[in-house]
Amino acid sequence: MKRKLFLLIKLLIISPLGYAQINMEDSTVQVIAYWDLGEITSYSMVLENITVNGEDTTFHGTTSYLVDMEILDSTDVEYTVKWTYRDLQNSFGPGNESLEEVANRARDIEGGDVVIFKTNNLGTFKTLVNWEQIRDYYDKVREQLLVDFDTLPNVNQLVDSMYGANQTQSQVQLSSTKDVFQFLNYHGAKLRLNEPLTGKMKLPGLYDRGLVDGDFFVELEEIFEEDNDFRLVSFVEADAEQLVAQTRELLKAFIPDSSDDDIDTLMLQAGEITNTREDVTVMHGWGWPIYSQQVRRTTGNGVVNWEIRTIEIL
Repeated sequence: MKRKLFLLIKLLIISPLGYAQINMEDSTVQVIAYWDLGEITSYSMVLENITVNGEDTTFHGTTSYLVDMEILDSTDVEYTVKWTYRDLQNSFGPGNESLEEVANRARDIEGGDVVIFKTNNLGTFKTLVNWEQIRDYYDKVREQLLVDFDTLPNVNQLVDSMYGANQTQSQVQLSSTKDVFQFLNYHGAKLRLNEPLTGKMKLPGLYDRGLVDGDFFVELEEIFEEDNDFRLVSFVEADAEQLVAQTRELLKAFIPDSSDDDIDTLMLQAGEITNTREDVTVMHGWGWPIYSQQVRRTTGNGVVNWEIRTIEIL
């Protein structure tokens, strides 16, 4: 509430800049980052992971945390932004106590609470700056967890699934900036009210094994002129053939001695493989998301996985 009041006061002081993104004459908006050097804005974030097998919910875990977003540098062409994570809490439900214990131990290992990235002058993501520091942190966490939980069944497989594939810049960026990409999902876009745009884009595939092609839909759904904000929605669907190819590669990696016929049999058992992402965001005229919820849905082997992340300004 304090942040929303601050935005309103700031808007009244510098209203021409505040309304620069919204043009009511032609009902268009452009999502632009009007961020001040040294400015710090805090957000609450909640990530839910839900697994449904048939009619049974077999897993429902929640991770909540706060992020302090600080503008470290601001030039005519780019921003440098630091996200500091704090107050992380995990709750994975009955039957998942070991997984929750591993996640909490990883949380308590120092060194993984800062992500620094650059955007262009509109706020569109450019690069992850401290990826090597994050990679080294993942390596440290992996090594420590293998020591602390050496008696836990399948601990190597569990830890590798969490931290194993984080050696290259692209791998680290893919695994550590999902919330950043959601935050910046619309920055740089110019849209007209109720005129959807469609096209092609790259998005994370399954199992964090690289990017795949996808078809996207994005729409400016409503403008709230008096509040200087607007609601945006989007939908992305990954290319099914590329998802199948990724799945085959993963099976080959797990079962290196398998034949093509063996993989074909496993793929038949996997059934339809899909990956979709829906997003709804209320964006303030200065380029600060006020509220954002993104729902990622993946299917395969008769199982539906939901990843729901909600971001809200404090």
